[in-house]
Amino acid sequence: MSSFKLRELGQAGIALIIVIAWALTAVVMLTRTLISAQAIDRRVNSITGSLGAVGEETRLVAELQRTEKTAAAILTAAKPLSPMLANVDDAAKRIDVTAKSINPNAKAIDATVVSINGHVRDILGTARSIESTLVTITGQATAIKNSVNSIKGDSQEIQAQTNAQNGIRFHTCGLVFSECTR
Repeated sequence: MSSFKLRELGQAGIALIIVIAWALTAVVMLTRTLISAQAIDRRVNSITGSLGAVGEETRLVAELQRTEKTAAAILTAAKPLSPMLANVDDAAKRIDVTAKSINPNAKAIDATVVSINGHVRDILGTARSIESTLVTITGQATAIKNSVNSIKGDSQEIQAQTNAQNGIRFHTCGLVFSECTR
């Protein structure tokens, strides 16, 4: 596999991680908004229940006025949540579309990784076999070198004996060469 494809696979993985992080952030924001909306809903339900009791008992008009102020404050606080929820919903939909388009690429990348993993095992087995052969060859080369060194020593001894005062060269000097130094 070329380095270009490996880089492309790495970029797809990084893009997938970014999209997932973006989706998680959107989910966290949506969850917080939902929790706030539920808290507001509980307050509104509580206030609405109190309003019924206040309407029945006119002596609690002051409490009703405070409750109305609180309800107005809650309503004011809740108004920005609706557009935020719409934005979070839109973002979640975009994330879903993006994730669906990335999913086939991620599956292809996964299949490629599994395939590469199988090749790596084969390559590792071949490398181990080569290593074993190399150890054998190194041992044989060492034995050959030792034999060559032994032969070299023997040939130096033969040469020394040939050139010696009483060696073959001394005795055959006049036979082979016309001029000879003894």
